[in-house]
Amino acid sequence: MKKRLWLKMAALWLTAWLPAARANLELEALVAEAFANNPAVQAAQYDVRRAQAERDELRGFFDPQLNATASQADYNAGYNQAFLHAGVDAAILPGVYLGTRVEESYYSQLQSSTVTNVFGSYNDLWQSTAGLRLGVPLLRDRGFLQWKLSDERAAKRYRMAQNHWRAVTQQCRHDVEQQYIAVLEAVAQRYVAQAALTRVEKLLKEAQELVQLKIVPEYQLFTARSEVALRQESETASQQACKTTQTRLLELLGTSQPARPVRASFDTLILWAESVELPPLYAEDTALKARGDYNEILDFIEVAEKEQAINQDNLRDDLSLNMETILQGEDPNNIIGTGRYLSGRNLGASIGLTWKRPWGYRTEKARMRAI
Repeated sequence: MKKRLWLKMAALWLTAWLPAARANLELEALVAEAFANNPAVQAAQYDVRRAQAERDELRGFFDPQLNATASQADYNAGYNQAFLHAGVDAAILPGVYLGTRVEESYYSQLQSSTVTNVFGSYNDLWQSTAGLRLGVPLLRDRGFLQWKLSDERAAKRYRMAQNHWRAVTQQCRHDVEQQYIAVLEAVAQRYVAQAALTRVEKLLKEAQELVQLKIVPEYQLFTARSEVALRQESETASQQACKTTQTRLLELLGTSQPARPVRASFDTLILWAESVELPPLYAEDTALKARGDYNEILDFIEVAEKEQAINQDNLRDDLSLNMETILQGEDPNNIIGTGRYLSGRNLGASIGLTWKRPWGYRTEKARMRAI
């Protein structure tokens, strides 16, 4: 007996749960179809990819830069020079520029020149030079602040694009859900209208039978016929409302026909509504943080703050420290020169400060006003 009771309860529960679950699955299918056909959702997805690519672009700041130069010069002093240069420059954290260079020069026809006292008694001479250069920003862009702020700004822009996509999908989902509910409501109203029409038609038939039996006067049929006509008009209006809501749903899906027909019924609406559990109270802060448009606004503010910090750093003078160590040698016969023919030393060094600034910071101040 108990086993039979449990089976009945399970059957009743499945009968109530299956339409609700089917409605949820059907709604999710409609939402997925709307996402696939909505151009605003697709554009938001591409914006996310673009923002990611823009952030990846900043990683190229640390890519080594290769450079090479080859030249042939005929000087007025009389001698000729063939010159070959190759180097590598790179930016390295925590904020220095490191450069290396290798140069090879070949001097010819030195005996016919007017500066033989510099080159000595050699007619041809090879010269090899290797240098290691270090540049350090001291004021503007110290510690690669420009790159760090740009990377943080790109990260905020990427998150802002994600939240914009989130806001668009939330709005699309909301529109589809509202219209799906409208379709179910229209179907339910048509069900009620059909039931009412059936009822008044039955009453009219009973009244006609009573008139035939001379139990009631014939003029009482006018009221019943008017009620039937009104219910017919109501049923026609509800039928038109069903078509209108379904057409609007197809517009939101972006297709003339959905992937599968919408199974809307009065029971589906009631059981689905009863299966939805909504919290009676909610925290405002939690609700706002769940919205894509709200988070997009916060990210937009943070992006503007990063841009302001970048332009504030641009208002500083550009002062940099530059140091270089140079190794140089010459040889009249070998390509790789290691001898000391033009000076008494092979190793040299240089150090200096470079300062520059715009005349009035017009561009930076205009950008600050814009931000």
